[in-house]
Amino acid sequence: EEILSRYFPGALVVPFDTAAAGTFLAAETTPLWVGLLQGVGTVSFSVSGGSAQLCFDASELCAISATPGESWRFGQQDDGTCAFMRSPEGGNPYVVGPKGSCHASIRPATEQTDLTLPYKARTYRGGILRLRAAPGTGRIHVIHQLGIDDFMRGLSEVPESWPMAAIEAQVVTSRSKALWHALQRGGGQFL
Repeated sequence: EEILSRYFPGALVVPFDTAAAGTFLAAETTPLWVGLLQGVGTVSFSVSGGSAQLCFDASELCAISATPGESWRFGQQDDGTCAFMRSPEGGNPYVVGPKGSCHASIRPATEQTDLTLPYKARTYRGGILRLRAAPGTGRIHVIHQLGIDDFMRGLSEVPESWPMAAIEAQVVTSRSKALWHALQRGGGQFL
């Protein structure tokens, strides 16, 4: 409050569902789409802590369940469709389940499910990994679709040693900036 009144006289802090009432930010539980990888030929991923559903979004077909410890790939096949491929340790990847459009997703089945992208050396919990065809290239974009609170948990803009008031101000600033950018881009766009 002190920082606001000093640097932004007359500004108010209100819940985002009040400030963004009637927009996709208030209506959707996971409104943010954060780009992770762009234009990769094949996406490698693994699942730990719980299972995940591997889905083709156009048909809403979730025919494959990935279990902890399994390594997977997703990519375009010779016939132009895309497929999920199991990658056994020391073996060659093989297609599992049906092939489909290159608009797909990896959907955690539990809150404890972690999805790891080895290329980024990162693990993601919460939200859905979306796989999208890069127009005209046969390559794949990877997007993390998540809620605002999950997005905020992943930020660490200031050291924990800073005074609590400074950390709280940074949280308000970061949240406001993320929501402003999301509103500017509209639903289903990358941050």
